[in-house]
Amino acid sequence: MWYVVDPDGTVLMTTFAKSQKAVNLRRDPRCSLLVESGRRYEDLKGLLIRGRATLEPDTERILDLLERVHEKYNRGPAAGLRDAMRHQAAKRVLIRVRPERVSSWDHRKLGGAY
Repeated sequence: MWYVVDPDGTVLMTTFAKSQKAVNLRRDPRCSLLVESGRRYEDLKGLLIRGRATLEPDTERILDLLERVHEKYNRGPAAGLRDAMRHQAAKRVLIRVRPERVSSWDHRKLGGAY
C-alpha cells in the first residue's frame, strides 16, 4: 500500500470503506505494517510497526492524503488531482496507524557474518 508518515510517526493510508481490510480493522484495530527492501539476504533491511488503526471517513482529509501520496510517489503535485479523485474519495476511508512498537533490521550491517 502507498503511505505517508506524519512528523509524529503516524502512518497514513487509504482503502475502500467496504474492503476486507477496513472491515477487519473495524473489528479489531490492532495491526502491523512491514516495510522492507533488498533482494539478497545480505541486503535485506526492514521496519515492522505494530500499532492501532483508526478509520476516518472524512472526504476532505482523504483527498489531502491522496495529494500527499501522489506527491511522494510521483515526485510532485498534480494539477486537478483533487477534483479528479473526489468521487473515488467518497468511497474510501483514511487509515491512521499510531505506532506502539517498532522493530527494525539491516543485514548490511552484519558484514558477511550470518
